[in-house]
Amino acid sequence: MAGHPLWTPLAARLAKSTALRVFTVHYRKAVDVATAYLAPLLDTLAAWEYATTTLGFSAGDIVLVGDSAGGHLSLSLSSPLGATGQPAQRGLALRSPWADFTASFDTYQTNAGTDLIYPPSLARAARSVARHYTPDAVRGRLFSPALAEEDAWRCLASSRVFVTVGTRECFVCEIEALVKALLRDGVAVELYQDVGGVHVGAVLSFEVDGWRHFEPGVHDIVHDLYVRNGEDVYLP
Repeated sequence: MAGHPLWTPLAARLAKSTALRVFTVHYRKAVDVATAYLAPLLDTLAAWEYATTTLGFSAGDIVLVGDSAGGHLSLSLSSPLGATGQPAQRGLALRSPWADFTASFDTYQTNAGTDLIYPPSLARAARSVARHYTPDAVRGRLFSPALAEEDAWRCLASSRVFVTVGTRECFVCEIEALVKALLRDGVAVELYQDVGGVHVGAVLSFEVDGWRHFEPGVHDIVHDLYVRNGEDVYLP
């Protein structure tokens, strides 16, 4: 869930790193009345339908990868798939996923001076995304996965989840809360904390610790995919 495929070299790097096909979803950004939620999620659902129906991939052969808002959208996609009883993706690899649209965790203040994120701008973005929804809805799992009620993530019980977060970013506490919620609901999840790292550090530079640990996290999920399918493992 990276938006335009040329926004960063991530899609090409993942394709080279895993020797697998990478499909990037150029979803609408929620900047006005017409493109606010559910528009980005509908684009993502359309992409999922295209990948699983037109291209013929099974859900169990798909790994969702996303950073920041793309990480949030990857989690959002899991909700309607689970609610309608559809098979889940094999795994999720999330870099600094946006997990709380209410901005209710302490690190929005304590890390405001060390992160790339400017909390007032983020608050405006959250209002733009959720402009058609009530405050109660914004506290639900669609917008705030970290605040999801018990059993909300049971739909991911068959998936593996890998998450990275920088310890100097504003999202630290909400991502930790997200991981706890996933573990609570029986999801196999691993968290890597990039000490001294900032928001989406694994995307901004492919040499920092964030990327060096994110890449093996993706490889582990892909390795499981090969094993589950009874195929020889091939990773460059």
